[in-house]
Amino acid sequence: MDDDLAEYASESPGKWGIKELESFNIAVRDVPISSFFGTQDLPPSPFAETALLNYENVPPRDQMSEAEYLFFSYMTKVGRAELQPFDGRVCDFTLHLVENLAFPDLGIMLLLRIPLQFIVSGSAALVCPKFILVDPVHDEHYLLPIHVKEDRHDHSLEESEAQLIAQTLAIFYHNHERLARVGLPAPDCQTIYGIIMTGTAPVFYRVIVTKDLLRSVRRGDRPKEETVVSRFIPPVPELEGYFNPDSLKSGMRPLENRRMIFRCFEGLKPLLTFILVTVDLRCSMANNPPPAKSASKWGQNELEAFNIVVRDAPISTFFATQSLELPPSPFAGTTVLNCESSPPEAELSLLESDFFYYLKDLEQYDLESYVSAVNDFTQSLLSMLGFTSKHRKIRHRPTMHFTMSGIEVDACPQMTLVNVDERGIVFLVEADKLYKTPEGPEPPWIAGAIAAFYENSARWRGGRRAYQTILGITMTATAPIFYRVTLTEKLLQDIEQGLFPLEETVVLRFVPPVPNLEDYLESPKGMRPLINRQIVFQCFEGLKTLL
Repeated sequence: MDDDLAEYASESPGKWGIKELESFNIAVRDVPISSFFGTQDLPPSPFAETALLNYENVPPRDQMSEAEYLFFSYMTKVGRAELQPFDGRVCDFTLHLVENLAFPDLGIMLLLRIPLQFIVSGSAALVCPKFILVDPVHDEHYLLPIHVKEDRHDHSLEESEAQLIAQTLAIFYHNHERLARVGLPAPDCQTIYGIIMTGTAPVFYRVIVTKDLLRSVRRGDRPKEETVVSRFIPPVPELEGYFNPDSLKSGMRPLENRRMIFRCFEGLKPLLTFILVTVDLRCSMANNPPPAKSASKWGQNELEAFNIVVRDAPISTFFATQSLELPPSPFAGTTVLNCESSPPEAELSLLESDFFYYLKDLEQYDLESYVSAVNDFTQSLLSMLGFTSKHRKIRHRPTMHFTMSGIEVDACPQMTLVNVDERGIVFLVEADKLYKTPEGPEPPWIAGAIAAFYENSARWRGGRRAYQTILGITMTATAPIFYRVTLTEKLLQDIEQGLFPLEETVVLRFVPPVPNLEDYLESPKGMRPLINRQIVFQCFEGLKTLL
């Protein structure tokens, strides 16, 4: 154990404070709405038109529901300094708020004072959150701890934050052990939300707890990687007095504060719903994994089963550049980008001659020779644009394998670019088979990228790789669409076991910004118009910088 940890690591989590967080490299940082809730603005509250959010003080009894009447009653008691104990009144208020107003329709339970343990520096440590939101469907999967401050005169957050974070570690440990007991593989990390209540003033937290962090805490070692806890304090009009239960501006007493806080709870709902759905899918797929399919038979169902989504990206995101424009093509002044049709052969190099020949050939294809014609055109295009060299070679229809739901399946993309060094396959081409694959070449391309990473990782001299970025294109005749995806070892493991991944895999897609996209994708247009060809060549130039 590090010397600077020796004094703090064995502390009971109930006594944890700033020093313990520093010892285990945990930092709390404020984040904006977009970072915490994944949206630019908080959603409206369903109580917007009710007495709850239209009366600052207690309204007439006949204008309130029973739940609203109890809300005002509990809130009033929290503000009365002469009543003891303070934390008991806050607990009554919090219990009513969460069960009847904040999350009444999520199908979750609120458990009180559930003891949980985890290992700190080799010894068992016990925590006991005042409340825990629990998913009762999946053998009590614990979701969200609520920490209630006991001292009405303590208006700081630091000590309570340390205790809440200790509770999230214990929740991850509990969920991990629970899955192991029923024979399900546990995830490497879990996102856990939490709330600290100071009187009627909530603050929201998000903690991504990892196995590595839990392992370091168990050993009493300082983790190399910092764990960042996201904090969101409701953007009330006047923060001064928000955490002071004796102030008229405290917590939910001011009407504007209350409206904002209820919107925060509404924003938290979809985040908890996503976790519930994810747990449901993961448990369901563990018992009924999706059937193993070769890459050519992958469709939207397989992408959804493994939490893979395709998103269109702008130039700056896709090509990892600060520029908002595509780079110029080195062919800008050549015949290829200045003649729509083939000029006399004497004016062409061999590669340019091949380009015009295969371009014309594809415009005259029949269904039987379509894929072969696409391959010929694509190979001539990649060679002409400098994608091949003595260090990078083209392979046609390579047979690759990966494991899906415990069964080995194959992937045979139309073409790959292979680095001669040990990086292996770095680029894939998949052709639109027209009428043979109604969902298009996108899902097979993604499955091919997974197979490429699987094989690259297996051959990697340093052991299986943690991640790799794969590039590529799909071809509809002479019209390419560009793709980039970063695949992880964890995704491979989940696909091997047929489990729903907890983390979303995003495939970036870039469609060339041609003047008429419908014409572009309609054979045989593609790169025949000069303006389309010029734009596509610029896209390929940008792609080369990523290889």
